[in-house]
Amino acid sequence: MIKVKRITLDRAEGPIDRCGKAFARDYSEANAMLHSWASTAPKEGGYDKCDFEIEFEDGQLYQGRYDLVHWSVKSPSLQRHVQDFLTFLAGTRRPLHMKQEDYDRYLSTLGTEKESAAEFLKTYDVGQ
Repeated sequence: MIKVKRITLDRAEGPIDRCGKAFARDYSEANAMLHSWASTAPKEGGYDKCDFEIEFEDGQLYQGRYDLVHWSVKSPSLQRHVQDFLTFLAGTRRPLHMKQEDYDRYLSTLGTEKESAAEFLKTYDVGQ
């Protein structure tokens, strides 16, 4: 597995003094930063947008958005977020709210994304 080199978090919403970029060396540090930020995130409805970029040791980048809610609602976990999305795309994790036939139909609309997600999970350390 190719390891994480650096994680960049960029909180776009929330208290102005809590917005901006932060850097982490691994998922543990990123989760600690998200947990700190989550103390000022919405508790009831809504979320604060946080963009993230994971750079791996071979230079590969993985980018996305993390919807931050108060830690009492959901404990922040960047690796769980990435794992959930990639396993969803790879066809190995159907969300409980989605019927199997709807999931199958969605997966059938994907071009090479399904195979790419499965390959990414095999190649890169996404905290599995």
